[in-house]
Formats: sequence, C-alpha cells, structure tokens
Amino acid sequence: WAFVLEPQPSGGTRLIERFRVKFGDTNQPWTRYTLPFMGFGLFVVVRKQLLNIKARAEGTLPIPVEAESVSV
Repeated sequence: WAFVLEPQPSGGTRLIERFRVKFGDTNQPWTRYTLPFMGFGLFVVVRKQLLNIKARAEGTLPIPVEAESVSV
C-alpha cells in the first residue's frame, strides 16, 4: 500500500494511492464468491479514506463539536 504525492506544474500536488494484494490459492470454490465482496469492501473503505484526506487538505473537514461540560 503506497501513498504517492506528485507535484503538478500548476503548483498543486496530486495524491495517488497504490494498493496491491495477492491472495493464496484463488482456485478454491469459495473465492469465486468472497473475493468480489472483499473488493467492494475495499472500494468503500478507500473511497471514504480519500474523501477525508481531500477534505483535510482543502480545510473543509468539519470540526466535531464536543459536548459542553456544565459545572454546578
């Protein structure tokens, strides 16, 4: 898993995420059904991760409001 930052001619930076995985024996009958689900799950996780990185880089990530403590 690699995160690569590439400078752009416009002065910005491009984030590239590279992910590689190798499973053992993929000729097993169960892999026909489980690997697509794992791929979709990975897609969901990585998309959320990259959207959060984008929001942090652009300064648009909302700051969570903490519950105010009331002293008596």
